[in-house]
Amino acid sequence: RHRTAEFGITIGDPRHRGQGYGTEATRLVLDFAFSVLGVHNVWLDTRADNTVACRAYARAGFKEIGRRREAHRRGDQVTDVVLMDCLATEFVPPDKRSQRDLFRDLPSR
Repeated sequence: RHRTAEFGITIGDPRHRGQGYGTEATRLVLDFAFSVLGVHNVWLDTRADNTVACRAYARAGFKEIGRRREAHRRGDQVTDVVLMDCLATEFVPPDKRSQRDLFRDLPSR
């Protein structure tokens, strides 16, 4: 009804972090949400100190739209939570060729 969706992703195996898999997977999910499901707005939140995730989300098409100040606590550490979203009208779909190249090198299970 509202055509919105929340997004989240975790690259569990540290060996696969920092190789662009998360960014590309995020782009693919956004493309599917906008072109197949008809979603208009995809949003997420993440800790502000998770700068790697913030940069990856931005590369995939998300924009920071706000912050919840000191909203996350881990032990004695308090940090802001960044709110980001991506609109269907602003999204640039991924290049299909880059998808094949990216997933070609993934180990099969």
